[in-house]
Amino acid sequence: MYKKITVGAPEDAGIKCQSDTDTRFAGTVAPVLVDGIEIGRISEFSEMLSCNWLPTDNAAGYTVPEMFCMAGKVSREAVLDTVDTLVVRQAERLAKGEPLTDNDKDPLDPHLGLWLVEQGIGLCLKHPLVFAVPYWPQQAPMYNAQFRHQQEQVEKVRANGEWESYIWLHERPYRLNSHQGDGASVGSTLLGVGGKILDRLREHFSEF
Repeated sequence: MYKKITVGAPEDAGIKCQSDTDTRFAGTVAPVLVDGIEIGRISEFSEMLSCNWLPTDNAAGYTVPEMFCMAGKVSREAVLDTVDTLVVRQAERLAKGEPLTDNDKDPLDPHLGLWLVEQGIGLCLKHPLVFAVPYWPQQAPMYNAQFRHQQEQVEKVRANGEWESYIWLHERPYRLNSHQGDGASVGSTLLGVGGKILDRLREHFSEF
């Protein structure tokens, strides 16, 4: 399933809250290894909808930054996929005895990284298929998983000629330009979508 990492047996990691009910949140934590060396731990608390990656110092030299995600938005597998991708990226450089670069340690998909922009509130991700305003590096697995899902959906609806769905899959600022390279079919769909929006507005204001 993964190219470089293996996941060890999970251990109980429940959290007991000090309250009148003494609520206990069930959870597990499992070591993540590369060639038998632990490089970090993945924890998951189902009731809290939390999935976290915590790196550990390791003799192999792998450096994967801390990441935390809401399990409802990104699966445990997505976090581990991001860890595995970084390990694969770093393995070749480490094998040559070369120091890791900042890019080697960046968990965000390199294609998404091209769409990071600095704004008044800080760094923002403004890809046509994925927005994060502001951008949180610790949640890179969620953005990566969303990007892969959106890519798959875009290719599917394009192949089926479902141009209205194709437009709405893009983030709002890019919808008018989403037709570039797809011919007149999307252009005519844009007119149709615009007509539907105007019809809804007319229905809304006719009630007053």
